[in-house]
Amino acid sequence: MSSTMNRRGPVVLIGLAVVLALAALLTGGFGSGGKASADGTPIDNGPALTKLLTVSTSSVDCKSVVSETGGKVDGNIVGYVIGVLKSVPPRKWSDALSTPLAGSTPAEKRRALYAAVCEDPELGSSIANMLAHLTVDGVNVGSLNSWLSPFAGDASQINDIAASYIPLMDVKKPTSAQVKVAASKNVEWQEVASKVDTLIGRFSLGDVRSLASVTNYHLTAGGLSVGGLSEVGINPHQENLPALTMSVTLKGGCAPLKVIGFNVGDKRPEVFKTPTCVKPHKPSKPGHHPTPTPCKHNCGPTHNPTPSCTPSKVHEQCGKDANFAPPVTKATPVRTPPPGGYCPRPVTKTSACSPTPYTPPPTANPSPGKGDSGPGATNTTPPPHTSSPGPAPSNTSAPHATATPSPAP
Repeated sequence: MSSTMNRRGPVVLIGLAVVLALAALLTGGFGSGGKASADGTPIDNGPALTKLLTVSTSSVDCKSVVSETGGKVDGNIVGYVIGVLKSVPPRKWSDALSTPLAGSTPAEKRRALYAAVCEDPELGSSIANMLAHLTVDGVNVGSLNSWLSPFAGDASQINDIAASYIPLMDVKKPTSAQVKVAASKNVEWQEVASKVDTLIGRFSLGDVRSLASVTNYHLTAGGLSVGGLSEVGINPHQENLPALTMSVTLKGGCAPLKVIGFNVGDKRPEVFKTPTCVKPHKPSKPGHHPTPTPCKHNCGPTHNPTPSCTPSKVHEQCGKDANFAPPVTKATPVRTPPPGGYCPRPVTKTSACSPTPYTPPPTANPSPGKGDSGPGATNTTPPPHTSSPGPAPSNTSAPHATATPSPAP
C-alpha cells in the first residue's frame, strides 16, 4: 500500500503544478495584472513597476520650486498657503480643495502643482491618500513606499493629519517653544511633500483633458468647518471637468497602465478609468480575398433577394439584364418580312428575327402604284421585278403577310 502511494505521490504533485500553471495563464498570469503588449503577448510588469513607483529619496526640492513659482521662503521655512482657508473666489466652488491650478502649459501646471503640495499640507495629504490607495496593474503604490503609511487610512482623516503639520494655525500668541515645534513640522512636511512630488513626477505628463473620473476628492459638507481645516472626503459624484492628466506607461505596452489627474479648477486629485488594450487585427493570408457569390434568384430575406422571374414579368421584375431563360415552347411559324428585306426562315415567338437586308436595283422614274402595305412599310412604290420570297407556310392559322408582285414595265 505504501509503495503504491509513493508511486502516485509525484504524479499527483506534477498534475497539481500543471493545473496551477494553467490557472495562472487563464487569469492573466504574473500577479501584476498580466497586461498584454501590442502584439498580444502577456507581460510581467511587476519588477518594472516596483522600480518605477518606489521613492526612497526625493528629486524635488520644496524651497527651490516654491521660490521659482513666486512663493515665500525664509531660510529653511516654506511659507504655507492653505487653499481651503481661501474664500470663494478665488476658490471656484464651495467644496473646492484649493484654488485653480496656475500655468499655461502642462509642464508649467505640473511645476505649480509641485509648489502647491509644498505650501499646502491638506492638498498634499489628499494626494498622498490617493497615492497610498492607488494600484497600478496589480501593484499597490502604498505598499512600495512606507512613508505613505500615515496617509493610507480613510479620507476623513486627511484634515487631521494635515493639521498636525500646522501647529500654529489657531494660535494667536505662540511661545518660542511653539514656534520651534512649528518650524520643525514645516521642515518635516517639506520632506513628505518632496517625496509626493517625486512620485507624481514618475507619471508621464499628459495634456489637460476632460475625462470621466472614477475617484475624486472634495471638501465634505460644502467646505464648512468650525476651526481647524475643512474635512476632505471622496466625492460620491464623478465628474469630467478639465484636469492635468498623468499616466503610467511602459515600453512595449499597448495602453497606459493607470491614468490620474488634477482638476485645473481646484487641484483635487482624480483617478480615471484604466484604458484597455484593443486586440490587434490579424490580416488575411496574402492573396486570400474571398468575394461572396451574389444571389440572383429566390435568395430569401437575408440576401437582399432578387424577385423570382417569370416569362411575363422578365422586364417588370427582373430588368432587361435578368439572368432568366424562358421555357422552350413549340415553334409557331410567322412570316413577317421587315422593311427592305425578308426573314430567311420561320421565326418563333421566343426568338428574334434577324433579317437579311435586301437592296433594290435603282430605278429612274418610279411610277406610282400599289405598294407593300405590310407592317412597317415605308416605300409605297413597289420596286420593279419584285417577286414573292417563296411559298407560304402550310400553317395558315398564324398571322402572315405576302408581297404582291408588280407587272413588268
